[in-house]
Amino acid sequence: MSRKGRIHIPGAVYHVILRGNDRQDIFADDKDRFRFYSILDIARQRFSFKIHAFCLMTSHFHLELQVADVPLPKIMQCIAQRYVQWFNWRHHKTGHLFERRYKAILVHTDEYLKELAAYIHLNPVRSHMVQSPEKYKWSSHRAYLGKMTLPWLETDFILSTFSPTDRRRAQASFKQFVDSMIGQERNQPFHGEKNLDSRLLGDEYFVLCILDGLEEKHEAGFGNGTRSR
Repeated sequence: MSRKGRIHIPGAVYHVILRGNDRQDIFADDKDRFRFYSILDIARQRFSFKIHAFCLMTSHFHLELQVADVPLPKIMQCIAQRYVQWFNWRHHKTGHLFERRYKAILVHTDEYLKELAAYIHLNPVRSHMVQSPEKYKWSSHRAYLGKMTLPWLETDFILSTFSPTDRRRAQASFKQFVDSMIGQERNQPFHGEKNLDSRLLGDEYFVLCILDGLEEKHEAGFGNGTRSR
């Protein structure tokens, strides 16, 4: 069975997961992680996307990423290639570092934007690496709490859903919201599992609207004598 094509919608938010090949470690130390930060920033400036949340684990990473006009595959190709070149050069390795295909789930932002950020921030807690998300250095959680600054991270939009005018109140409410989810198990829908379409996370109406729009574009492409990509 052929794989389903990637879905590109300008302005869409995706939960992106990319793992090491054969689950190998992709970050050897803090220097690798800081380099990955710089690569994210370079790609963000080049392709004008937004990063709403992230978490760097040992063998994989999570991004909550909002695209503009440039499709996600081009963005991820840039990020992955640049990092692999760095990692292999620095550690005197060759060959593949990542799995050949990353996972990307297009998320219904009205329902899941802040829930996804919380889920991403809680990855180290679920993996028993730390007891609370603010103890983990390599996610965006501490930036949301005002404990560190990452110029390339977009925190305003999600925080504004907690309080549009009082940032400290928004940060406190966000912390409370994330802490309330500690202890929850792995959320399968955030990984594209048990969804109507593994590429989409939202209610049935949202999913069908997206799929109907794709079908219309596909038919229009054939009608013009060209195939939609």
